[in-house]
Amino acid sequence: MYRSSNLSLEDEKGENAGETDIAFVGSPVFYGPQVLKQVRAEFGLRAFRFDSLAPANETCRHSPLHLAVVDQAFGDELLELASKDQPVLGNATIALAYRTPTVAREFMQRWTARFERPVGFLPMNVPIEVWLSFMRLLLHCQLVLPDELVSAAPQTPAKRQASPATESDTRPTATASMKQLTSREQQVLELIARGESNKRIAAELNITVHTVKLHVHNLVQKLAVPNRTAAVGLYFEHTQDGRPG
Repeated sequence: MYRSSNLSLEDEKGENAGETDIAFVGSPVFYGPQVLKQVRAEFGLRAFRFDSLAPANETCRHSPLHLAVVDQAFGDELLELASKDQPVLGNATIALAYRTPTVAREFMQRWTARFERPVGFLPMNVPIEVWLSFMRLLLHCQLVLPDELVSAAPQTPAKRQASPATESDTRPTATASMKQLTSREQQVLELIARGESNKRIAAELNITVHTVKLHVHNLVQKLAVPNRTAAVGLYFEHTQDGRPG
């Protein structure tokens, strides 16, 4: 099925490193040390992170990997890389990690229209238990399509017009959602998006850690997302700056 390869020099391999590697391509906001640590502990495999696709693709030529999780911010780049007459991320299983269903649907339609190689999908706006279940399926080369993407099968323009809007398509835009937040909540979310911890956010805003946690709880509720990572996804969608750097 699909496979992908990835290594990050900034992350230690750990004592329980196995022969199989998992690679993440994306911002440390979404795939930081805690995520890598939990993946290693859960599956007993090595997990690494790359800031971009190019070094990940180059590394996999020398260190074959089992699974490569590519953030939605690199969807276009992945499509471009796959269109070239050369291997893409070795023989690793490739999965697009997404926070925005419409982005994942568009990517799937473009990918399936051009390539025979299967690709998987990993939803990021789900509870950790569900996320780990998707990861486990991907590691076994099981390409399960999330329910919210089922309607993404290629359609003719006429069929698209006739199709009723899905819940994901009719939800408030990221910009509209952000307008619900107070100025302080927006400040907290911006600092979270920079990768700051609650303690550092408290120091930056001169408030207590407890108050930071309260702001996080409130903004997560207002944005109708399951966790702070999903809130950051909406933030990046709002600023149109999902790519690190």
